[in-house]
Amino acid sequence: MKQFFLSLRSPKCYPGKITDDRLLIWWMIILVLARLWLVEAQDFLATYTPHDDYLFIHLARSILSGQWLGSYNQVTLVKGPGYPLFIAFAHHTGLPLLLVQQLLYSFLSVIVVIALRPLVKNRWPLVILFALILLNPFMYNYPASGRAFRLGLSMPLVLAVFGCMIGLMARVHGTFWNRFIWAGGFGFSFSLLWYTREEGIWLLPSVALFALLYLVSDPDKPILQLLQRIMVLIWICVIFAGFYGTFAYMNYKYYGHAVINELKSPEFQSALGGLMNIDTESTRRYVPVGRKAQKLAFSVSPTFNLLQPTYKEHIKGAQMPSSFYIWVFRDMVRKAGYAESLTDALGFYGKMGQELKDACRSGEISCLDREPTLVPPWRSEYNKYIVPYFTDIFVKAVTFKSFRCTEYRFTKWSSSATREMVRDYRYVTNEVLVPSSPAEIQKYPDFYQGRFWIRCLV
Repeated sequence: MKQFFLSLRSPKCYPGKITDDRLLIWWMIILVLARLWLVEAQDFLATYTPHDDYLFIHLARSILSGQWLGSYNQVTLVKGPGYPLFIAFAHHTGLPLLLVQQLLYSFLSVIVVIALRPLVKNRWPLVILFALILLNPFMYNYPASGRAFRLGLSMPLVLAVFGCMIGLMARVHGTFWNRFIWAGGFGFSFSLLWYTREEGIWLLPSVALFALLYLVSDPDKPILQLLQRIMVLIWICVIFAGFYGTFAYMNYKYYGHAVINELKSPEFQSALGGLMNIDTESTRRYVPVGRKAQKLAFSVSPTFNLLQPTYKEHIKGAQMPSSFYIWVFRDMVRKAGYAESLTDALGFYGKMGQELKDACRSGEISCLDREPTLVPPWRSEYNKYIVPYFTDIFVKAVTFKSFRCTEYRFTKWSSSATREMVRDYRYVTNEVLVPSSPAEIQKYPDFYQGRFWIRCLV
């Protein structure tokens, strides 16, 4: 055990600041300019996506109007407020949204190099690493990079989180003010990422390991240094608490409940999780709630049964896509008139969830032995997929195997938003929008079309 703690020494650091290495700075400037050149020809796609792209634009427009996230409906609180706030910030810069996202990613790539500088004596490994991070093809692969996707913020924030972790560890013996700044950057980027993507939980193992190493490295350090490190970690927690408190207060003020993401509320999880817990012989992968499970739920839950007329309209003439069931379910509740406010919606979901739970406990229907949750149930037949799937994901991550830059000209893409949506897109993003008419796109100069095609292949 003693040998283990002795091995937890702080990493060897080399003196000198990154500002002293002018050649490294010039290399980074040149690479950033090259990246901006690659994406300069990409115009913005205004899509008809009320649950995705346009939702963020609509929420950002409400923020710009001083109305927080706007009037409540079934999609207002289904995603974190991080990206709409970022879009509103980008609007106030006067720059196009896509350019702001590219500048942010470039800036945070620089931050990673600054974080690593004390650990790397030679500049060339830093130049190579910077080029690999900066020119990540997924970050300029059209059309994903030309839409209001959270990818434009979440990926830079991932860089910021790990960059600040490395920067803090590399400066563990630096001044308290220096560590305070790096910890502040970590706390801010982690908190914003947490409220931008709902699956931020995957960061927690890395963050926990970082906190442990930060505390136990150099076990023979004076007590004062240990207290300073604890204060740094507390500072990070204070920043996260500030984000949580601010968002919870704003939602309480405007919607009556301190719920940041409605999908994570106990009421909604009890309702949809209760449906997912109904055990039937016809259960299939990728289908969260099958037709048979819904039929059983209608018979035991008077509250859910109120949706039958709306449900029949949704399935008429078409099979509901299983991956969109959560949105279909919420749309049905809204259309049936039970989600006019957050209070009404939570009341409906809570009552429905309790009815399903009571039916499960009484044996009226067969249910899985677990609490209602939005996590899909794990079945033994899925075990055979663990190794192949994780192997495939790892290979794709390190080799860019799934990256596809199609050899299409600019005429491949067109906007699909309505006129009202286009107005919002144009105002909020400060962007040049791709036309919605293919005939209009055909009139574009060949040079413009060819230019995009060539850059896509670079």
